[in-house]
Amino acid sequence: MNPPRSRAVTPFACVGLLLWTGVAATPTLEPMEMPQTWFRLEFRLDAIPRATNPFDPDAIQVEGRFTAPDGQRLAVPAFWYQGYTRRLEGRNEVLTADGEPGWRLRFLPTVPGWHTVVVSVQTNGVQAGESAPHRFEVAAPRTSRSRQGYVRVAANGRYFETGDGQALPLIGHCACWHHSRGTYDYDDWLAAMAEAGRELHAALDGAPGRSGSRPSRGHG
Repeated sequence: MNPPRSRAVTPFACVGLLLWTGVAATPTLEPMEMPQTWFRLEFRLDAIPRATNPFDPDAIQVEGRFTAPDGQRLAVPAFWYQGYTRRLEGRNEVLTADGEPGWRLRFLPTVPGWHTVVVSVQTNGVQAGESAPHRFEVAAPRTSRSRQGYVRVAANGRYFETGDGQALPLIGHCACWHHSRGTYDYDDWLAAMAEAGRELHAALDGAPGRSGSRPSRGHG
């Protein structure tokens, strides 16, 4: 009997194998908080295909597709996250990357009950993976004075109100353009505002290399 002949694997076959492996990727997600109505819920995503530029939607798109207990659906884009620590050197704030970057997904539940989310990934416009459905239960508000929904302008245009129609009087102002102490300036400013009874703080941070917003110790 003649021994079986070996067959060379062509470059084309190798490319096809790599594409198939990419499509079969299964993203996973892990909640980072206990789900509660009207509280932000964040998920950490893993097993997402690597992208040279995660900020380019033509290269990669990651989104969560949520289904509420009443059947309503919502698609939420995920985002590329990098944590930082801060410190003062003299009068200058210095930021240092903390941990590995990765994908995160945020969702604001508006009703209690069982929800479902599926994470979908596209690379270069082609489907590159989808997670198994993940079910999670959202707890009802703890008290009658819990968060009351999104803030909006009242129908008469004269004031803000909560999602259930309650008037929301706010006192505050815009405090932008920190100095070299960076977010440490906001530590001082927000504490002084809170002591004076201010409830609202708006900030636009246009310094080079900075973007986004920062928690304000419970004040909006």
